[in-house]
Amino acid sequence: MMTTWIRRAGLFAAAMAVSASAASAQYAAPLGQSGDALDTTEIERRAAEATVEVQDWAKAARLYRRAAEMREGDPAAAKHFRKAGLLAYYSGHQSDAVRDLTRAAESALEFGDLSAAARSFLDAAFVAEADGRSRNAFTLAQRAERLAQSPLLGAGDRAALMRRITEEPVPPEMPRN
Repeated sequence: MMTTWIRRAGLFAAAMAVSASAASAQYAAPLGQSGDALDTTEIERRAAEATVEVQDWAKAARLYRRAAEMREGDPAAAKHFRKAGLLAYYSGHQSDAVRDLTRAAESALEFGDLSAAARSFLDAAFVAEADGRSRNAFTLAQRAERLAQSPLLGAGDRAALMRRITEEPVPPEMPRN
């Protein structure tokens, strides 16, 4: 009986994966002027261009998010998710900002960048708190604090992170190109 359930669950998961893969493939290939699929470099270029004007920051956030998703498994993904999160925050999209900043932290952790991960968790915590999601903010801040206590961090990084954790919260800094 249990084996049948596990088999059915496996088949369902496989069907969902194929469906999700097809859906993401459709989304994964934004089209350029000529109808050709845009590559990651072109999306990154368009994202950078969109950061020039404040009214385009939400668009820039979406483009950086897409570039990060296309670079999953690459250290650049963390930087792109971070830019997407900061731009989403400053364009008034707090939920997207928390999600992107959390993904930036997780991506930085994949590559062992504890300092970048802790900073992104702290920024996500700030945005979550500002958005009225105190429980989420607390969890994110705890993750940052645990990272800040790592013996793998240098003394300067640890001190800077602990200052951010213990002092009055400050908004995330705007990304630089």
